[in-house]
Amino acid sequence: MFRVSPLLIAVALAMAGSAFAQDPAPAAPAASASAVDPKAMEALDRMGKALRAMGPFSVHADSTAELVLEDGEKVEFGGAVDYQVVPPNKLHASLVSDRREREFYYDGSTLTIYAPTSGFYATLPAPDTLRGLVDKAQNEYGIELPLADLFLWGTDAAPTSQIKSATYIGRGRVDGVPVAHFAYRQADTDWQVWLDKDALPRKLVIVDTTTAERPEYTAQLDWTKGETVSNDAFAFKPGDDDFEIEFFPVAAAAKEGGQ
Repeated sequence: MFRVSPLLIAVALAMAGSAFAQDPAPAAPAASASAVDPKAMEALDRMGKALRAMGPFSVHADSTAELVLEDGEKVEFGGAVDYQVVPPNKLHASLVSDRREREFYYDGSTLTIYAPTSGFYATLPAPDTLRGLVDKAQNEYGIELPLADLFLWGTDAAPTSQIKSATYIGRGRVDGVPVAHFAYRQADTDWQVWLDKDALPRKLVIVDTTTAERPEYTAQLDWTKGETVSNDAFAFKPGDDDFEIEFFPVAAAAKEGGQ
């Protein structure tokens, strides 16, 4: 399955009020649910290659995420995430949302998760690549890094074989930047992406189609390439009032909870 994780909605790394202005464009072409436009699939290939070929970069994302309450009512949460990344193995992310604040520090050998409001932090051993970090954080510790798909597109961890529908919608603009707009459908997710001239995603819309309420996640991204970042940015330094806690792997935590 092509990896566009609905878990992004759960972490609510987003900000309300995503601005999107689109030039007049032709209506979306009529297509059957199984139609796969080669142009739309080629766009995914270009996006993956562009992301994997990037050197040091920073990206800011403003997003909104909908959560379905027990009675079926949808509520919206907002926030923002800022990344500083030096491929292949350094990352700092700052997440501020309506529900939580988190800092992520990855220096190529360890991942530290820090909660500024409480002062708690945990440091975990990590693989020596960003892709390995994303996989281990999610599969072993149940940690979904903000916008984790940015580090998987263009790899075999994001296969396109289960895309049922792929459509080129037309041209548009995101914050004044000319973009090409594409829509995709999978078994449990409808999603859209707006790509700029460098094939970088400027906007994402992800809809969870497994429930009647169809909660939606929207992110708008602003990229800066080629920034010089000190290695100090990727190393966590606890303050005098911070407190280290132990973070158990998912399997160990489940076993302990069942005792």
